[in-house]
Amino acid sequence: MRVIAALFAILMILPLATAEVVQVHASKIQHSEATSAPLVEWFHGPDDADIVKELEEMDLAGEINLVHWRTGAGLEGGGWPGDEANTRVIAYGIENGTGIAIDGEYIDTEDPLAAISNASSSLQKVEMEISIEIRGDVKPESIHIGSNFSSDYNLSIHTQIHVFILESNARDDYGRTAHNILRDWAPNSEFSGDIGVENNWSIELTAEHLEGAGIDLEDTAFTNRYEIMVVMTGGIDGDGNTTTLSFTRTSLPTHWQSEKINSLLVPMIISTVIITGIVFVILGEREREKGLPTLEGRWLVKGEKVQYTLTAGNIDVEIGDVKFTGGWKSSGKIKGDKMMPNSVLSGTLKVHGSGEFNLHLPISTEYLGEWMLDLRLPDPAPMD
Repeated sequence: MRVIAALFAILMILPLATAEVVQVHASKIQHSEATSAPLVEWFHGPDDADIVKELEEMDLAGEINLVHWRTGAGLEGGGWPGDEANTRVIAYGIENGTGIAIDGEYIDTEDPLAAISNASSSLQKVEMEISIEIRGDVKPESIHIGSNFSSDYNLSIHTQIHVFILESNARDDYGRTAHNILRDWAPNSEFSGDIGVENNWSIELTAEHLEGAGIDLEDTAFTNRYEIMVVMTGGIDGDGNTTTLSFTRTSLPTHWQSEKINSLLVPMIISTVIITGIVFVILGEREREKGLPTLEGRWLVKGEKVQYTLTAGNIDVEIGDVKFTGGWKSSGKIKGDKMMPNSVLSGTLKVHGSGEFNLHLPISTEYLGEWMLDLRLPDPAPMD
C-alpha cells in the first residue's frame, strides 16, 4: 500500500517536472507601507531568552518589525548564520556585540523595552513598489529585488536601502527555535537621493550568496517560509536624525502564487484524476490508523523522568522492549506486555542522558504486522 502511495506522489510531481522551463520561477509585487511600526534590530547575547520572547510576541502583534541578529553564532554552534550579524555590529560600533537598534540607530540602553515603548509608528516619506523575482535557468538560483521610485525630498548622503531576508520559524542543529532570524543582509546605496530623480533600482542575490546564508530555494512551493524586508534608512538632507524612510515587508513568493491560471489547468486536471485514485489508498490507510496505538509523553522531571501514555486502537497489541537512540538510557520498561482494544496504559520511566530525547517502542499486531512507535522530546538542557 505504501508503494502505491509513493507511485501516486511521483505521478503528481510529473506535470510540474515536465512543464516548460521559465526564467522566473516565482514573483510578486509588494507596495511599501504608508506607516510602519518601528524597525527593531536585536543583537543576540547571553541570557536574552526572555526579552527575545517578548520581542517575538510584539512582532507577531504588529507592534514592531523584528530582525533577530544571531551574534556569536559561530562560537555557540547550531548552524545559524552569524557573519552578517558580526558585520552589522561593527557598522553600529557596538562594543560588547549585543544590544538593540531602532529605525536604523543603535540605542545604548539597559532597558531595551522602554526604548521601544518610546518609539512609535512613523509615516513613510518615500513610496516604493517592490518587485521580487526568484530566477534561474533550469532551477531556482537567485533572488532579484527591484523598484522604480523617486523622492519628494533631498535625502542625506548616508541614506541606504537594506534588504533583510529572515527565516520566520528557524530551527538550529540543537533543536532551538527562534523567529525572524536574519539569514541574509544586503545594504545598498546605488541610487540617487536627489528630489524628483527617477531611480531604476535593483539588487540580485546570487546562488552562491544564498547558499552561504543557508537559504534554500530548491522548492518554490515553500519559499514563503522566508520573509523579506526592504528598508530605506537615513534622513532628509539638513536633518541630522536617522529614521526609516520607506518600509516593505512580505514573504518570498511561491511558485503557486505566481502561476497564471492557464498554465495550471493541465496539472490540475491530471492531479484531480490522480487524487481520485489516492482517495482509495487513504481509505485503506485509515484502517491502519484506527488499529495502531499512539504513544505520547512529556518530561515529568526534566532529564530524569518521562511520563508516557499509550492508547490502543481497535485491535490487540503486543508490546516489546523500549529502545533509545542518542545519549539516553533507562533501566525500566513500559508496563505490560499486551493491550486490549481501546485501552490506555500510562506510567513513568526513569532515564538519564543528554541531548534530544528519542524513545522507540516496538509493537506487533495480528492483522497489521510489526511497527515502531516513536516518542521525541526536546533536549531538557539546551545550550543558549
